[in-house]
Amino acid sequence: MKLSDNLESGRYTNKLIFSILTNNYNRIAIMTEGPDFNTKLKSLETATNKIEHFKKSNVAPAISMDAVNVEDEASDYEIKLWLDPADKTAYYYAEPEKVYLNADSSRMFFLKWDNKDLLEIDVSNFDTSKVTDMSRMFYDLRNITSLHLSNFDTSKVTDMNRMFSGMSNLITLDLSNFDTSKVTTMMSMFYLDEIPKDKLEIIYVNNDFNTTNLTDTYLMFSNRRKLRGGNGSYLADPLTADKTWLRIDDPAHGRPGYFTRKP
Repeated sequence: MKLSDNLESGRYTNKLIFSILTNNYNRIAIMTEGPDFNTKLKSLETATNKIEHFKKSNVAPAISMDAVNVEDEASDYEIKLWLDPADKTAYYYAEPEKVYLNADSSRMFFLKWDNKDLLEIDVSNFDTSKVTDMSRMFYDLRNITSLHLSNFDTSKVTDMNRMFSGMSNLITLDLSNFDTSKVTTMMSMFYLDEIPKDKLEIIYVNNDFNTTNLTDTYLMFSNRRKLRGGNGSYLADPLTADKTWLRIDDPAHGRPGYFTRKP
């Protein structure tokens, strides 16, 4: 059998050779949007059972705990949230160690007047690299005395409006890991409405905040009368502070600021 002018006569066997390229897909757990998480967190409380602590559980909830789902529809894993009345702790559980927060993580822990008992929040297992909106994230958590945000990746965040507003029992706040290069609004970011209850004295950073895209700083430090920069700088009326105060205090070189360089 002769197939063509350039092939010798003879017997041939057809073979189909193909290769497959695959991309490894990493399955991840993604939290629901902040306002939805907020609603479900509030729903766990009753008149007699209040939330005092929030943290990750190493084990899935018992059926008796009446857990709710708080994963985003794009999540590859379920995320369960429940309240254990024995230790007054709201636990969340997902199979992966790390949980990615939603791009919209606004209002997550904003419980307003229902938050009188919340004392402690552990966010150490959250990956915030996808978040763009952190507005009101910890708004009005008046009894929180410490907040550990060393793992927070804020490189995509554009909105920090009222993020720490109303947190009257914080004495120090460590924002040394914050990247604010994309942030456009810090309106009322540290604002406090009750002057007599103000305790915030120090905000630690590694570098001056990047304010390249920042356009709104209205009421940013309003009523934070105890806050001092690392070399003692402050304004008699913190309401008047503009974005130039978002830097490490250096009055000797004409650069006063409300921040202290982290030791």
